Amino acid sequence: MSDFKQAIKWIKQGQKVRGKFYVSGDYVYLGNNDQIFYWDSKEGKGSWLQFTLTEIEATDWEIYEEESKMTEFKLFFYSQEEIKKQIEFCEGKHIQQVAYSSYHDALTQICFGCKKIRTSLKKEDLKK
Repeated sequence: MSDFKQAIKWIKQGQKVRGKFYVSGDYVYLGNNDQIFYWDSKEGKGSWLQFTLTEIEATDWEIYEEESKMTEFKLFFYSQEEIKKQIEFCEGKHIQQVAYSSYHDALTQICFGCKKIRTSLKKEDLKK
């Protein structure tokens, strides 16, 4: 948690910031011409902001972090050959990350477009 002065520094660095008193999903950011805007998640739009005295005196400012969507990913177990086919299929269409573990001799693909984690790890290896 930080004070207003630190919040302004973060905003100048391009960070989105929020006070703990903001509604979940709402934040402040730097727009065009160095104007500060308030993102209203309920309205789905930003508007020019004038800070209130309460906001200026607040000491609970923080960098806004988008809520993770990782819970939407599904885990699938495939052979390495099938994963290689999926990697080729998603290439250029989706953002993906691929890792190979020489220790487990396993290939894993995380596809952000498909929202799937495909791995050749054995289920029992994940429980260790």
